[in-house]
Amino acid sequence: MKQAQRDVCRRYGAGFDALDLSCKLGISAGALRGEQPLNGLRHPPENGTNGWYIWGGEELTADPEFFMPLHAHHLQKLCVSVLPYLAPPD
Repeated sequence: MKQAQRDVCRRYGAGFDALDLSCKLGISAGALRGEQPLNGLRHPPENGTNGWYIWGGEELTADPEFFMPLHAHHLQKLCVSVLPYLAPPD
Protein backbone atom coordinates (compact mmCIF):
# COMPACT_ATOMS: atom_id res chain seq x y z
CA MET A 1 0.00 0.00 0.00
CA LYS A 2 2.77 2.46 0.86
CA GLN A 3 4.28 2.12 -2.61
CA ALA A 4 0.91 2.86 -4.22
CA GLN A 5 0.59 5.91 -1.96
CA ARG A 6 4.10 7.09 -2.91
CA ASP A 7 3.25 6.67 -6.60
CA VAL A 8 0.10 8.78 -6.28
CA CYS A 9 1.97 11.50 -4.36
CA ARG A 10 4.73 11.54 -6.99
CA ARG A 11 2.17 11.69 -9.84
CA TYR A 12 0.53 14.78 -8.31
CA GLY A 13 3.71 16.43 -7.03
CA ALA A 14 2.69 16.08 -3.39
CA GLY A 15 4.83 15.21 -0.41
CA PHE A 16 4.41 11.79 1.17
CA ASP A 17 3.14 11.21 4.71
CA ALA A 18 2.12 7.58 5.28
CA LEU A 19 -1.43 7.14 6.52
CA ASP A 20 -1.60 6.18 10.20
CA LEU A 21 -4.05 3.29 10.10
CA SER A 22 -4.80 3.63 13.81
CA CYS A 23 -6.32 7.10 13.37
CA LYS A 24 -9.97 7.74 12.68
CA LEU A 25 -11.53 9.38 9.64
CA GLY A 26 -15.07 10.24 8.62
CA ILE A 27 -16.71 8.14 5.92
CA SER A 28 -20.18 8.13 4.41
CA ALA A 29 -22.41 5.11 3.97
CA GLY A 30 -22.36 5.87 0.24
CA ALA A 31 -18.59 5.41 0.10
CA LEU A 32 -18.90 2.10 1.90
CA ARG A 33 -21.55 1.00 -0.64
CA GLY A 34 -19.19 1.86 -3.48
CA GLU A 35 -21.05 4.90 -4.81
CA GLN A 36 -19.11 6.87 -7.41
CA PRO A 37 -17.43 9.20 -7.68
CA LEU A 38 -15.40 8.65 -4.55
CA ASN A 39 -14.51 12.00 -2.95
CA GLY A 40 -12.16 13.09 -0.20
CA LEU A 41 -11.58 16.25 1.78
CA ARG A 42 -8.89 16.75 4.39
CA HIS A 43 -8.98 19.01 7.40
CA PRO A 44 -6.07 19.37 9.82
CA PRO A 45 -5.68 16.24 11.98
CA GLU A 46 -6.79 16.59 15.60
CA ASN A 47 -7.84 14.49 18.61
CA GLY A 48 -6.92 11.09 17.14
CA THR A 49 -8.33 11.77 13.70
CA ASN A 50 -6.31 12.06 10.51
CA GLY A 51 -8.55 14.81 9.12
CA TRP A 52 -9.89 12.83 6.14
CA TYR A 53 -13.56 12.81 5.17
CA ILE A 54 -14.53 10.37 2.41
CA TRP A 55 -17.88 10.18 0.64
CA GLY A 56 -19.33 8.47 -2.39
CA GLY A 57 -21.67 10.06 -4.87
CA GLU A 58 -22.21 13.54 -6.21
CA GLU A 59 -23.54 15.28 -3.13
CA LEU A 60 -22.03 16.24 0.20
CA THR A 61 -24.64 17.12 2.80
CA ALA A 62 -24.52 19.08 6.06
CA ASP A 63 -26.39 16.30 7.89
CA PRO A 64 -24.41 15.65 11.10
CA GLU A 65 -25.01 11.89 10.59
CA PHE A 66 -23.59 11.90 7.02
CA PHE A 67 -20.08 10.88 8.13
CA MET A 68 -19.42 7.95 10.45
CA PRO A 69 -16.16 7.63 12.38
CA LEU A 70 -14.00 4.74 11.25
CA HIS A 71 -10.46 3.65 12.09
CA ALA A 72 -8.43 3.85 8.90
CA HIS A 73 -7.33 0.22 9.15
CA HIS A 74 -10.92 -0.84 8.34
CA LEU A 75 -10.51 0.71 4.88
CA GLN A 76 -8.35 -2.29 3.97
CA LYS A 77 -11.56 -4.36 3.84
CA LEU A 78 -14.34 -1.81 3.43
CA CYS A 79 -13.04 0.76 0.91
CA VAL A 80 -9.59 -0.29 -0.29
CA SER A 81 -9.74 1.81 -3.48
CA VAL A 82 -9.31 5.04 -1.49
CA LEU A 83 -6.12 4.01 0.34
CA PRO A 84 -3.57 5.05 -2.31
CA TYR A 85 -4.88 8.64 -2.17
CA LEU A 86 -4.63 9.22 1.59
CA ALA A 87 -0.90 9.88 2.00
CA PRO A 88 -0.28 13.54 1.05
CA PRO A 89 0.81 15.63 4.05
CA ASP A 90 -1.80 17.83 5.72
